[in-house]
Order: sequence, then structure tokens, then C-alpha cells
Amino acid sequence: PRYEDPYPLTDGLFLCARTLDAGGGEETGIFVVDTFGNEALLRREAPGCYDPMPLAPRQRPPVIPARRGYQRPTGRLYVNNVYQGSHLNGVKRGDVKFLRVVASPEKRFWTQPSWGGQGVHCPAVNWHSFEVKRILGTVPVEEDGSAHFTLPANREIFFQALDERGLAVQSMRSATYLQKGEQMVCQGCHEPKHRTPTVGSGSPLALLRPPSSIRPDVDGTAPFSYPRLVQPVLDRHCVECHAEHPDKPISLAREPIQNKWFASYNSLLPFAFTDYGNNLRTIPGQFGARASKLLEILEKGHYDLKLPEEDLHRLTVWLDCSSMFYGVYE
Repeated sequence: PRYEDPYPLTDGLFLCARTLDAGGGEETGIFVVDTFGNEALLRREAPGCYDPMPLAPRQRPPVIPARRGYQRPTGRLYVNNVYQGSHLNGVKRGDVKFLRVVASPEKRFWTQPSWGGQGVHCPAVNWHSFEVKRILGTVPVEEDGSAHFTLPANREIFFQALDERGLAVQSMRSATYLQKGEQMVCQGCHEPKHRTPTVGSGSPLALLRPPSSIRPDVDGTAPFSYPRLVQPVLDRHCVECHAEHPDKPISLAREPIQNKWFASYNSLLPFAFTDYGNNLRTIPGQFGARASKLLEILEKGHYDLKLPEEDLHRLTVWLDCSSMFYGVYE
């Protein structure tokens, strides 16, 4: 006979399925057998019995309360310590003042003819990438590195750590997602998965207050739009000297090029930051506005140009977010 599906009752007594016909039939019954070769048929029923498992009464398990409030349109995220983890190595505690919350909308559109900027991904939205971004805004980071804030549900989101000037110190190269009413905890900035989180003597400062709401950024960031975010700054401060002219190698005017970009966009790209040098991560201080030639020129002094704080912020936001042109796929 053939035996299968053993279920141990003790170390020497088993339930199992066993064929009933020693001559080769396929029908099986439920037997109890022991390690000495004794066996007894407990149950047979056509076309056969398999996988025996004893059932016994037990206490009803406690009802686990729902951890989500499905009626809420937002989720809640708590960051224990942004400085914990390898991705902020070299960043001094206290340097990170804000988190920039950036949504990455899904692509729903395909247009022809194809554009081969980085493979066949159309429509073309930028020279150096084919994703769009929507800056939802910023939330504060406490002195101990903790943060606590609400997020819109059902959005693909990533974060950038900002200094007191609003410049990106580090940028998340993956993404996260919260459902309605979901609460999520992040221990740090890509902290090791197998390390116990470090906790100070008291409660993290961000948990001593209600969750922060996202503070929206300037016009032209949600969705991203170079014509609304950057070009007005150039029109106010730069076009007078950098107009469209054969004798001017750098034009910062808004004349369209190939019906896709402004002349200013093509002129500024060599002074922006577009090469991360690493496909997996960003290195603090070596990407975005901090690594761009444009910010370096402006900080050293470009003739007598003095940009207002908001106008400089508009340029640095553009630099931190891959120097985009369009913010929608349509």
C-alpha cells in the first residue's frame, strides 16, 4: 500500500492517508498508524480521503482593531531620525531642516512619433529624463531628526532632505505609498534593515505635537512647469543682457526651440545638474543645486545681479528636481 499526508499526533503516532486496495487501487482512507507498524482504518469515503488533520475546540482569537481609518483621505508618516542610516553619511546633525515631499504621477499617455531622448519614451518632457514630478510641499524636521506629517493617500511619493536654505542635501531614489488612513514609520534615511533603531532618552520631538501639514511650494512646482517656475525669473533679471541675438551665445529668452523647449532651457542645461554618477543613489552635496554651475555662478556674484530670495529659490528647486521642463505627460 501507499502512504501519504502524515500528521503527527505524538512522536510515535500518526494520522495518514493510505490506499485501501493493496493491488494498486487509488482510493485512500484515513488511518491511524504507529512506529511499530500497527494501523487502523478510521474513515473511508469515495473517491478517497486525504490530508487528515484533527480539529479541536479553542478560544476565539481576540478581534484586532482596524489600524486604518478608511474614511480619511490622507495617511500619516513618522520618521524617527533622518540621520540614521548610510545615506546621510557626512551630514551634520541639525543640518536637515525640512523634507520636500515630491509626487511622481503615473504615466497615462503615449504620443507619436516616438522621441529617443533616453530610449523610446514619449512624449518628451525633458532632455535628460522622461518622468514628471509634482512638488506637494515641505514639512519640518525637528532638531533630533524626527518628523511627523500627513500625506495624501494613493500617491507615489519620495522625499528630499533640505537644509535651512531649502537646498536638497539628499534625495530618495526609491518611492513609498500610503493608503487611506494608513500610518507608517520610517526609522531613518535607508537605515539597515537588521539594526535596532536608536532611540534617545525621551520621546522624539515630532511625536510631542500633532502631525504637520504639507506647506505648498511656489507656483510652477505642482505640477512642475519651467515656463511658470523659472522663465519669469529670467524675464525679470536676465533677458535684458541675455536676449536672443546672434552675438549672444547664451540666450535666456522664451523663444521656443523645435516646438519643445525655450531657448533659455537649452542654454541653462549645461549649467544645471543632470549627471548623478550613480544609478542607485545620490551622494550628499554632489547633486542638484549644490553641484550645479549655475548656483556657483550666482553665489560668487554675476556682475551686479542680486536675486530676491524667492527668485533664487525658484532656480534651486528646478536644479534639485532634475532640471525639468514639463510637469505633465499630456
